[in-house]
Amino acid sequence: MKQEEDKDEQDTWRGPASISNVGIELAAAVFIGAFLGYQGDRYFHTKPWLMVFGLFLGTAAGFYRIYRQYVEGRFDD
Repeated sequence: MKQEEDKDEQDTWRGPASISNVGIELAAAVFIGAFLGYQGDRYFHTKPWLMVFGLFLGTAAGFYRIYRQYVEGRFDD
């Protein structure tokens, strides 16, 4: 009986947890891309082009990760 209740509680939180994970992964990818672009701009003196490129690359990587999660079926709750 206790195991069934624990499983029901886990299933209840699985949907919101996967959705919040999407936002965190997208924000992290954009931040990492922008940070690496900024560091590249400082090193190569190409301000602001590498940071802009890093933002686009990070955004694309974040959306690709969301797409992969959707294809793998992690949003099917």
